[in-house]
Amino acid sequence: VEKLYMSSLEIVIESQDTYSQMGDYLRVIKTLEKEIDLERKEKVKPLDEERKKIQNFYIPYLDKLTKTEQLIKKAMLDYNSEQEKIRRELQRKLEEEARKKEIEERARLEKQAEKAMDKGNLNKAEELLDKADTLHIPTPIIEQTVEQNKGQYVVTVYKGRVTNLKNIPHEYILAFFDLNQGKLDKFASSTRNSIEIPGIQFYSEQSLRSRT
Repeated sequence: VEKLYMSSLEIVIESQDTYSQMGDYLRVIKTLEKEIDLERKEKVKPLDEERKKIQNFYIPYLDKLTKTEQLIKKAMLDYNSEQEKIRRELQRKLEEEARKKEIEERARLEKQAEKAMDKGNLNKAEELLDKADTLHIPTPIIEQTVEQNKGQYVVTVYKGRVTNLKNIPHEYILAFFDLNQGKLDKFASSTRNSIEIPGIQFYSEQSLRSRT
């Protein structure tokens, strides 16, 4: 084979005899190809069969582990989502409580200012009104309550889906999407769903990542 290859590098056909001779070489080459390929297949077949046996043995376990991982991650994400919902509700109540206290305290200061004005104490009244105007009762920040395990973290995945093809502006179809899901999700991620486009719904999902 090596000799045939090396001689082919110098082949120059200048006559009918040489041309015919090359045709004979081609037939020899095809015969050799078939013989070598047959020998290759005979040697590879047992390896392929052994590989298939190994694959058939391990793949079901790997598939089950993948499904188990997905189920566990879903349960963890559901818990994360529920705890975040509780945290946001508690934060909302604290903010509402702080606003009510501000309103009540502002009303009290304004009432005191009114009394000071009635008594002719304008400086005191002005001081109380300034205090009422600049009054701010800070709201405690409720931190996330779920502590992630080592090597695990939650990421937000931004996505988009076509809801009405007819409503999508033509320039967006050409410039960004070509109705390609990968491009659509990439655009959603780069803009963090901050841009609204008719006919397209942008949304986000939580994904739990883990490192070994």
